[in-house]
Amino acid sequence: MGEDFIKPRWVRDLIRFTPLKSQFVLSGNVRDFQIRDVKGGNCAWYSLEDFLALEFQSLGYEATIFFDPVKGFKFPTVLNIDSEVQKRIASKFSFSINGNEIPRIEDFSRVLDEIALAEGEPLALVANFSSQLIVQPDGLSKIEHDAFSRAFVASQRARVKPAGSPPRPFYNTIIWVVDKEGDLPDWMIVDNPKIRSIPISKPDNKTRRAFIPGLLRSLSDFRTLDEDSKSKAIMHFTEQTDSFLLLDLFAVIELARSEKIASTEISDAIRRYKVGVTEDPWKQINRDSVKNGQKYIQTRVKGQDHAITHLLDIVKRAITGVGSSKRGGKAKGSSIFSRSNRGW
Repeated sequence: MGEDFIKPRWVRDLIRFTPLKSQFVLSGNVRDFQIRDVKGGNCAWYSLEDFLALEFQSLGYEATIFFDPVKGFKFPTVLNIDSEVQKRIASKFSFSINGNEIPRIEDFSRVLDEIALAEGEPLALVANFSSQLIVQPDGLSKIEHDAFSRAFVASQRARVKPAGSPPRPFYNTIIWVVDKEGDLPDWMIVDNPKIRSIPISKPDNKTRRAFIPGLLRSLSDFRTLDEDSKSKAIMHFTEQTDSFLLLDLFAVIELARSEKIASTEISDAIRRYKVGVTEDPWKQINRDSVKNGQKYIQTRVKGQDHAITHLLDIVKRAITGVGSSKRGGKAKGSSIFSRSNRGW
């Protein structure tokens, strides 16, 4: 990716506001890969959880703790946190990390409250799948209401503290990962000056462009191409995957690999992934029929030689791909013939 890569806006917002807000709600494209710049101008991709853990580590946080409604509490393996540090933190806040106990929302809210107000080195708590913590946002049970009331109060009571060298202001950061912002109670989020909502958008053109070279390198033929052909394959892949997630791009490459589609024909893999079609109907046309097409069409169409030539040009371009749209989904061309009362 090199120097041209800029972190997505949501990441820059999160980093900017960690000294200013105690809790964050991340919504939108939260199940996709997130990419980070690594040495050598390449990129590595991570789940949102691991990505957040790495970001907080780079900011100087001692540890990031994950929670989800199925597995409970755990530490990110991507950070390789020392086992003794894990045991110390788990013991301090009295939570289990063995995954053998069914997590309860009451236990989660207690740990959240204690972490939010704790002294010492900064910590982050990432509550993934937070939308599944409650059954109905507009009709909370007493247990759910008590849990979110505790989180709301903790957001107000949390205080910023200095950490690091030189000292910088930090909260113990709480992250709620939801499918959509409205999945959490409005009274907790709306007009709360200590909570910031940050939507995560789909990857833009620059992000896909940074992600794609590493994917194409996994196709054996790509490594044999000259630099110009590589650049064209990257450009075509980027242009034809507008609105795709990074997970979708990864799936396209897996499809190309399993069906032995060359990187120079990546458009075919994209089309198959989009619509499930495994054969391009234009490639099924007999080329001899096109070669002799003018004589055949002239037996059916009279006095419109210029239109016949135009029609055959469209068909030839469609078959060869010359001059076709890179974004797909558009007609190859159109031609209209008129009929008179004297026949064709």
